[in-house]
Amino acid sequence: MGSDDGCKPCHHHRSIGHLLLCPADVHPGRGVHRDQGMTAASTTAANAITITQLSRRYGDRIAVDGLDLSVGRGEIFGFLGPNGAGKTTTIMMLLGILRPTSGSVTVLGQEMTEGALSLKARIGVVAEHQSLYGDMTTDEYLGFFASLYSVANARRRIGELLDALDLGGRRRSRVKALSRGMQQKLGLARALLHSPELLVMDEPASGLDPHGIHQMRQLIFDHRRDGGTAFLSSHILSEVEQTADRVAIVSHGRIVSQGSMADIRATLAPMSRYAVEYEGSQAVVEAALGRIKGLELGGDTGARLLLTIGDGRDARAEISRAVIDAGGVVLGLSQLEISLEEAFLSVTDETDRDSASDKGLA
Repeated sequence: MGSDDGCKPCHHHRSIGHLLLCPADVHPGRGVHRDQGMTAASTTAANAITITQLSRRYGDRIAVDGLDLSVGRGEIFGFLGPNGAGKTTTIMMLLGILRPTSGSVTVLGQEMTEGALSLKARIGVVAEHQSLYGDMTTDEYLGFFASLYSVANARRRIGELLDALDLGGRRRSRVKALSRGMQQKLGLARALLHSPELLVMDEPASGLDPHGIHQMRQLIFDHRRDGGTAFLSSHILSEVEQTADRVAIVSHGRIVSQGSMADIRATLAPMSRYAVEYEGSQAVVEAALGRIKGLELGGDTGARLLLTIGDGRDARAEISRAVIDAGGVVLGLSQLEISLEEAFLSVTDETDRDSASDKGLA
C-alpha cells in the first residue's frame, strides 16, 4: 500500500499518489498561493478538460500517442483501458506532473503547467496507490488538508465525508493502521474535502469491497449534482459502465473509441443479440434459424435459444418468421444488451493484434 510512514507534509512530491500541493505552497492563514493567469474565461469555459494531440515518449517507446478528447463541465467521464494502455501517463500530464512531448492540456479554461498552483487547487485527486501521512490520525490528516485549502466549516465537512464512507468511528485511528480499502476511502475524502471543480481518479476502486465501491459511486454522483466534473480512469469495466456519462477507450496510447455507452457498443460491437423462447422441434427450429443471414446460434436449453446477428440489424421479424415456418410457436422474443465488457474486449483484442503485426510479432 502507498502509506508513507516517513513522509512529512512539508516535502514536495511528483506522483499522483501525493496531493498536488503542500504547505510550502501556502501562506500561513491564507491558504493556497494564487498564481497569475486566472481570468474570467477560466470559469466560463465550456469544457472542464480539453486535450489536443497529446503525446508522451520515453525514448523510442510511445506511451501516449496523439490523444484528443474533451470533457464537459458537470460530466462524469470514463477513461477505460487495460493496464499499460497509457491511462496513468495521460493523467500525470493532465495534472501537470509530467510534461508532454507534444500537444496541450487545458483544464477548467486554463492551460495546465507544472506551476499552475491556483488551477491545481481547484482539482481533487484520487490515486490507485495513496501516499498518505501514516503517523497522523484520520482526523488530523483531513484537518491538515482542510487548513491547507481553507475549507469553510471544516469540522462539519470532515464529519460528512467520514460518515458517508463509514469512517466516522476511525477518526482517532492512525492512517497507517487502516486497511487498504479504508485508506482508499480516506484518499477520496481528502480529494473531495475542498469541493473541487474537477475530481480526477486513477483506479479509485482499488482495494474497495462492493459496499465501498457503492459509497464511492454515490459520492461521485453527489459531486456532479453539486456542479462538479469527474474524470474516472479504470480498467474495471462494470464500474465505468455504471458511473460514467461518456467513455473513451484507450489502447496502446491511442483512443480507439469514445462516446456514450450506446455509442461505444454500436461502434465496437456492431451486433445484436436475442433470446427466443419457443415450442417446437429443436432440430427443425435451429435449422430454420440457421438460414438467416449472419445469424449465429448460442446455447439452447430446449426452451430458450440465444442468437447473435453479426451486422447489428434488427432481426426480430426474421427470427419470428423462421420459428413459425419451422412449425414452432414463439413464446417470447427479447433483444439483449451487448455489455461494455464485450465491446471493450473486442476492440482491445483487435488493437493488440494490430500492434503485434506492426512490430512483426503476428
